[in-house]
Amino acid sequence: MISGKIERGLAQRPQPSDDLFRVLADRYGIGNIGETSDLGGSSTLNLLVRDDEREYVARVYRRWVTTGRLAAMQDARRYLAAAGIPCAVPIPTIDGASWAAMGDRFIEVESYVVANGKMDTWERLEAGLPLLGRIHSRLRTHQSTAEGRHAPASNSIAPENLVSGVRKGTQRLRGWEGSAAERELADVADALAERVGQAERAMPEFPR
Repeated sequence: MISGKIERGLAQRPQPSDDLFRVLADRYGIGNIGETSDLGGSSTLNLLVRDDEREYVARVYRRWVTTGRLAAMQDARRYLAAAGIPCAVPIPTIDGASWAAMGDRFIEVESYVVANGKMDTWERLEAGLPLLGRIHSRLRTHQSTAEGRHAPASNSIAPENLVSGVRKGTQRLRGWEGSAAERELADVADALAERVGQAERAMPEFPR
């Protein structure tokens, strides 16, 4: 189902629709949906839906997410959950499938987990990063497929491309003739990339 073109940006992001609610009712038995909330996400629609009994997250992927990629991501989440790491696993459809299709997009559903905040303070980062470290350590022992190891689109960048990649982005930002705050952001991003690049070059054998 991947077309070769990786769509990014909010314009191509999936949106709530009657088709989605029909799939949730027909494939998952989630009917009588009341209020919904968009939980965010740059590449997927993560929609909080409520029925008469519980709350779910319905996740609608972009068209370029293949069955192989989705299966690998779900397998990794199940692996982490089995290792005792808090991780939501997919709720199966009525007939036991791990996901459902809506046209050329895939949908998965999981239980909604209530959060009391975001990792937006130093104290919360200090509390959350050890768990992130546990996740990385566990996934190092997880045998995934090629589609699981290599994402079609990623929010990370290879260390050797860091400075040039950030500079490419900030040049586009400056080309928008935006506000003074946006230009300042571009300057700060360039400076931070240079500092991180220097640190990376000082540790060429750092494990990844």
